Amino acid sequence: MTDGPDKKPERSPDRDKPKSHRVGQIIPRGPNKWLIRIFRGYKPNGANDYFNKTFHGTKKDAEKWLRGALARRVSDHVLCSAAHSACYVQYLII
Repeated sequence: MTDGPDKKPERSPDRDKPKSHRVGQIIPRGPNKWLIRIFRGYKPNGANDYFNKTFHGTKKDAEKWLRGALARRVSDHVLCSAAHSACYVQYLII
């Protein structure tokens, strides 16, 4: 006797969990060179706004930097590139 078509396979408990939303990316750009990209929100015109940083080192070190940056982001630190240093100064004044 075989299992009939009415018997469903068991689902793993991880399958029912929603996937976490990843806000950071590490993109390879060359040997020991990585582009770290962190989503900051949306621009007034609706386009995505990203913080971009070129990181030189191992991927493990780039992941460590990204985790630290995301932790700082959660604790209300502003991510600004050198081109956007005015937003950091404005953040300090407020």
